[in-house]
Amino acid sequence: MIGKREVFVTLLLGAAVQLAACAPVPQSPGAPVVERQPPIGATLTWAEGGANKNKPLPSETPPSSDAPVVERQAPIGAPPTRAVGGVKKKKPLPFEYGRVTINNFSQQASMPAVIFNHWTHRNRYTCRLCHVDIGFAMAAGATKLHAADNMNGIYCGACHNGKMMTEPGRKLFAACAKEYTPEEYKGCVRCHRLEPSAALGEEFAKFLLNMPREKFGNGVNWEQAEREGKIKLIDYLEGITAPQVKMKLKSDSEFTPRVKGMPNVIFSHTKHTVWSGCELCHPDIFGIRKGGTKFSMEEIFEGKYCGACHGKVSFPLTDCRRCHTGGV
Repeated sequence: MIGKREVFVTLLLGAAVQLAACAPVPQSPGAPVVERQPPIGATLTWAEGGANKNKPLPSETPPSSDAPVVERQAPIGAPPTRAVGGVKKKKPLPFEYGRVTINNFSQQASMPAVIFNHWTHRNRYTCRLCHVDIGFAMAAGATKLHAADNMNGIYCGACHNGKMMTEPGRKLFAACAKEYTPEEYKGCVRCHRLEPSAALGEEFAKFLLNMPREKFGNGVNWEQAEREGKIKLIDYLEGITAPQVKMKLKSDSEFTPRVKGMPNVIFSHTKHTVWSGCELCHPDIFGIRKGGTKFSMEEIFEGKYCGACHGKVSFPLTDCRRCHTGGV
């Protein structure tokens, strides 16, 4: 058995060996001075005030006042992105664009979160029907719906009640229930999922075959699809939607950007009211007085004003020429 004395002696010997390795090597008179080199791969350091500090990385070193500023350029053809904390986000797959995770109360009820894909509803219903008549909030997770709401015919339960027909012979499954059969449980896992459904990607690929295409978002030009009759939008729900009177729409508006050389923005009320009506945007997001709402691109990128829809469900803000279509 090794005693404490032997252990202490061993530690002293080890420390002496390390000190000897660090000691300067004696030089004979007239011999060239040999500087000790740090190990390969070690970070270089310098002495400052007697303290040994790590040399900052190049990205951490402030440039000198007379040094030229070099900007990093994105690859040719890459979509421009706004730096948020200096991180480039993963581009979602086409069928993932507009996906929302709803998890206010699911885990408390020992259920997986709800994974909602906007494209599965956008191909049938207007945005106005869900976000105005039915009452879903525009921000993810802000509605705070309960299973009891759905069972009482509110929110998802306004349509998913086990009775509503989407087309001849196809009945919508009920959103929630206190008791259910194994067959009815299949309806639960259509929304409450541990992970997104792989089959949904295949379903989207089939849907996409007949749709007009565009570069960004989920690759569908929804405006053109509606205009050409490839999708038929439902904007009325019996017992929920109030009678509507058609209004005369304003002509297109033109806005001049603050940035020189950027084409003007042409805004069409006609195109927007097909999906959103008037009340989805006014007066909460935009005021009703012309020119009364002042906003910037920074605020739009933060999800305000146009960014309440665009970049989340509608075509993303990287598709600049969809809005900036006027003269310079």
